[in-house]
Amino acid sequence: LGLDIHYKSAFYANAYMTPLQQFHLQDRFTTDNYVVADFFFNFKVTKALLFMKVNNLLQGLLKAGYFNTPNYMAQPRSFELGINWLFFD
Repeated sequence: LGLDIHYKSAFYANAYMTPLQQFHLQDRFTTDNYVVADFFFNFKVTKALLFMKVNNLLQGLLKAGYFNTPNYMAQPRSFELGINWLFFD
């Protein structure tokens, strides 16, 4: 059981140029500062490891979202579920 918290400070993020598929430096768009929190839970049952995770738990509580790069929103709140099962002894 855990909580992973990151603080993203405001900065001039690299912009993305779609035709060239490259990032480049820019000095017009400043990303906002934002707190990102992920909640996770994992447990092991014999040889299987199961995990559940909620990404960007605070989205909508503090702000509607944040930008990684100009004009591209970061990952929205999402739920991940996974199983890691070893089939050998």
